[in-house]
Amino acid sequence: DDLFDLGRLEEGRPLHLDKVRCDLPRVIEGAVDHYRRKISLHHLEVRLPSSVPTVIADKVRLSQVLDNLLTNAIKYSPSGGAILIESDVYSGEVRISVSDQGIGMTREQAGRIFERFYRADTSTTAVGGLGLGMSVVKGIVEAHGGRIWVDSAPQKGTKGSFPLPREGLGATEEDQGPLFPAFGSLNS
Repeated sequence: DDLFDLGRLEEGRPLHLDKVRCDLPRVIEGAVDHYRRKISLHHLEVRLPSSVPTVIADKVRLSQVLDNLLTNAIKYSPSGGAILIESDVYSGEVRISVSDQGIGMTREQAGRIFERFYRADTSTTAVGGLGLGMSVVKGIVEAHGGRIWVDSAPQKGTKGSFPLPREGLGATEEDQGPLFPAFGSLNS
């Protein structure tokens, strides 16, 4: 429950994580399959490298992060379109991204997306929600020792990305890339 999790985070209490070895492709496909059965306007595409290393994560919490990113991608792409779930492997981490071709956000809106109760409300985003999901997502990712960022542009879409450590390895500073990667990758 997002509200319960947010309360724990705001009180400075850590989220309980049950970190185990995760088969990332299985977790991603499970999240995507749930939505494939529910939507008809969107095309969900998963792109994973041929060999994805095992990651150490809480499977339930990882599914919660993916669920929130996928829900937002669907909600803010009211005309449908492609939603891409992909991962890239770096020496110490596996980076997961969810991209849409939706209404997107301005740089200012994207910079505030992780604030609790923040909603990037404009006349074109009259979509339901409390504005809690991305705050909780940030807390979950940070509880895993990572970080999350979004890259977005109005009328082009949004991409949310976060890394997870590979089993037995930690991410080095040079592996982490820029905090806000170039948005042009959404158009490729």
